[in-house]
Amino acid sequence: MVSMMAIHLSYAPLKKFKVVFIISIVLCTSFLHAQHFTLIDSTDISSPVSASTDRLGLVYIADSKGNLRQYEKTTLKQIFSPQQQTQISLIEAWNPLKVFVFTSDFQEYFFLDRFLTASPRFSTSDLSSYIGLCTMSNDNNLWLVDYNEFGLKKFNINFS
Repeated sequence: MVSMMAIHLSYAPLKKFKVVFIISIVLCTSFLHAQHFTLIDSTDISSPVSASTDRLGLVYIADSKGNLRQYEKTTLKQIFSPQQQTQISLIEAWNPLKVFVFTSDFQEYFFLDRFLTASPRFSTSDLSSYIGLCTMSNDNNLWLVDYNEFGLKKFNINFS
């Protein structure tokens, strides 16, 4: 009898949750029927691979050839085209003055300024034999996903 009582008490909060959940679903669907979505503007993007946005609302989209395009809404503002064709694995554009770009093909990263001009490239081969992903941290260091040692590492750029 005690075990049946414990089971019944453990399901009591779930019943209240189900009722609240069902009521919220019914209310939300009734509000959604009143809204109609209309397409304001669009742009064609060929073979996107990676994307990011910055604080100003600009959108950065990389294609499979390594070209990086900067859009303001649907208007193309600038294009970065690398000297060597590579696939951009990750773009971190939160800081529009210092856009971080990582390419896993060449195992290197570089920065782009606000004019999408590239800085010198930095290799990650001295950090590990294969880095899967690499991105900036809030304190201007690197987060690395090391596939060789199956770990997450933080690397200090200034002091190595």
